[in-house]
Amino acid sequence: MDTRWKNIKEILEQKERNKQIALGATAAFIVGLVWVLCQIPHIYNVVGILFTFLTGMISIIFGIRYAVKTITEKNESADGETFLHAYTKLRGIVLVICVIYVCLLTILLNCFEISARGIQFHFGINEPYYSLLDDLFNYNMPWIAIGVYLVPTLSAFLTLMVEFDKERGKRAHLFEVEAIREKAKAESLRADLLTNVAHDLKTPLTATIGYLALMEKEELSPKMKDYVQICMQKSELLKEMIEKVSELSKASSGNAELSMEKLDLSRLVRQVVADVCDTYSSEKRDFKYELADELFFQGDSIYAYTIVQNLLVNAVKYSMENTRIFVKTYAENGQIFLEVINVSAEPIDGESDQLKERFVRGDASRGTEGNGLGLAIVDTYTHALGGEFHIEVVGDTFKAKIQLDPFLVS
Repeated sequence: MDTRWKNIKEILEQKERNKQIALGATAAFIVGLVWVLCQIPHIYNVVGILFTFLTGMISIIFGIRYAVKTITEKNESADGETFLHAYTKLRGIVLVICVIYVCLLTILLNCFEISARGIQFHFGINEPYYSLLDDLFNYNMPWIAIGVYLVPTLSAFLTLMVEFDKERGKRAHLFEVEAIREKAKAESLRADLLTNVAHDLKTPLTATIGYLALMEKEELSPKMKDYVQICMQKSELLKEMIEKVSELSKASSGNAELSMEKLDLSRLVRQVVADVCDTYSSEKRDFKYELADELFFQGDSIYAYTIVQNLLVNAVKYSMENTRIFVKTYAENGQIFLEVINVSAEPIDGESDQLKERFVRGDASRGTEGNGLGLAIVDTYTHALGGEFHIEVVGDTFKAKIQLDPFLVS
């Protein structure tokens, strides 16, 4: 609302200024017209003609600008169709005024003559005389006649077109800024909602896990022990998901506290690959990597580790058995990159950008394990470190690419 009010205030100020200039120029035009008609008649009365012509042009231009600002003010909150309709109406009005101007100018040029006795008015077709229009052609100055016809009419339409494009551009920019602000506000509200919900779910979930732990210590039948164990596993998974959502919301809202330090991307990848291979030793996956030396960047070690871990775990979980996962780090054009490429076990559904959204899975049937938060965390954490995250899907080949700024010694 502040931006819109500021825009309305600016429109009002410009409208008032255009109105004052247009009225002043109109008054000067009338004075100049009287000057030309009442002075000692001579076709070379250049000063009076130029003064009248220029003031008339200024009056037309600023009058059109005043009309455009008035329409913009009245249609500030209107939709695009109403806004365009108002300007179409104004173009019609300007066209009618131009037609009237041409007709009146033709009558005036044919009803006045310049002679030694002064500028005289004649009306009627039977009385022989040389009109002002005839005098212009007799003095070999037809360009004056053409100018007084074309210049004002063309100026009116050109001014209208330029001002319309300018106001439409301002309007589009205003709506774009408003949309960005609303999107940021909605994102902030969503992050706050998820954070609050995650916080509220933690308390009863912690109590549930506590009671399940107590039940495991009791003497239960084998079937009941299995049930309790399954409940405990699912509760732990739910707790992990809630914590991820909470951290994700905190990172996306910009409220996370980061401890930035100098990190080596290739060294980090080696460490995470070793951890992932140890954790998922039963999975039939081989890592093939090509790592450049000394790719330093500035980032939070926890965030950086989580980014690489989520990418590699995602590749292990969703790649086809007995295939290789390619990991590459390199520097290019002053940036450092991490690429992870794997062949998906299931057909990948959805667009590349959609896969970065929260709770979106590449497997639309949701038949595989996972909660759809891994790539969303990678995207959010990467942006928090000032980097970019890109996904490219070609057939069943999935390629994740992280771009980071190199560490600069200050």
